[in-house]
Amino acid sequence: MNTQLVEAVRSHSILSFRYEDLLRTVEPHLYGIHAETNNEILSAYQIGGSSHSGSQPGWRYFVVSEIGDLKLTGEAFGSTRSGYNRHDPRLKIVFARA
Repeated sequence: MNTQLVEAVRSHSILSFRYEDLLRTVEPHLYGIHAETNNEILSAYQIGGSSHSGSQPGWRYFVVSEIGDLKLTGEAFGSTRSGYNRHDPRLKIVFARA
C-alpha cells in the first residue's frame, strides 16, 4: 500500500505522475485492490496531461505499480466528480475513498 496515495485520496490532493510514458494530472478518488487482477489500482479523474486514448478529461484506472514520478501538486480539488462510485465492485479491498 502506498501511503502517499492514501493521503492524497483522503485529502483530495491533486497528483501528477508518469503513466505509460505520459505525464498525467489527476484527482484521485479511490485506491485499492482490483478484484480480478489483484493489482493495486487508483481510480482517478484525469484533468490534465496526455492520454493514449486522446480523450480527457475523464475517468481512468491506473495500475499503481506502473505509476512513476508521483508528486503532490500542492493543489486540492473540491467535491467528488460526477460518475464516482465509492463502492466500485471492481475493487475487492479499498485503502482510501474520497
